[in-house]
Amino acid sequence: MFLTHTSCPVCPSSDAYAIYTGGSGYCFSCGFYRHGTSSPYLVDAQALELVDDKPVLKPLPDDAGFEYSNTVVDWVLQYEIPINTLLEYSVLYSKRNNQLIFPFYRENSSNFLVSSGGEDAFDDPVLWQARNFTRNSSTPKYYTHGPKEEYIPIFRPTNVPHKQTVVIVEDCISAMKMTALGAIGLPCLGSSMGTAKLARLRAAMGPKTHYVVWLDGNMYDKAQEISQRLRLMGNVSGVIYTENDPKECPQAQIKELLDTTGIF
Repeated sequence: MFLTHTSCPVCPSSDAYAIYTGGSGYCFSCGFYRHGTSSPYLVDAQALELVDDKPVLKPLPDDAGFEYSNTVVDWVLQYEIPINTLLEYSVLYSKRNNQLIFPFYRENSSNFLVSSGGEDAFDDPVLWQARNFTRNSSTPKYYTHGPKEEYIPIFRPTNVPHKQTVVIVEDCISAMKMTALGAIGLPCLGSSMGTAKLARLRAAMGPKTHYVVWLDGNMYDKAQEISQRLRLMGNVSGVIYTENDPKECPQAQIKELLDTTGIF
């Protein structure tokens, strides 16, 4: 059943992408089609509220805060992410929804969305992703709320020397692990990045920035595609292959694999 029109995650169209129940979608401009069960990273159609017949981002759950459940703490710690890192990046938790929430806020007037809201952590973000810890056959692992193709969500390193390298990954936890090594972590919030978004990324970062694309093993073809687009734009870019997401790798192995690219 049709729910609403919104911006396409692939092409620049602002209203040609139709969202249907079950998470499937079709763009009447470029022909992009998303199967309802093709990815754990889905736009939550029910999170789009219609105001004057236009989809508007639903606000954060009203119980979102910094009191994480034991389940969430255990899940995060297994990936070598300390709790203070969650707090540093303003990661929230909704007890009612049992969701870990990654909000992103506009950085000045740029296309970048940063993960730290600081004192504004409870204000309305521009984009947010929720990781569901209560799931059934109809509940995806992730919900992404907001125009993820319009903006560029990033995690900037804070307490280590910065490198002129952006590591493009699928999820927020993987992106956080890159910042510990001085790189900017850029989560696709899925497994693709359109040419227009990559062009905005290059324009904002400059031609001297290096890129590493590191997606889940079954998305290696997508990683190569993103890297090739960046190279065609004139940037240095490489790809890392592992069977699972980067977050599954110990921090020492992540550094070793990044060093082997000759880019990091």
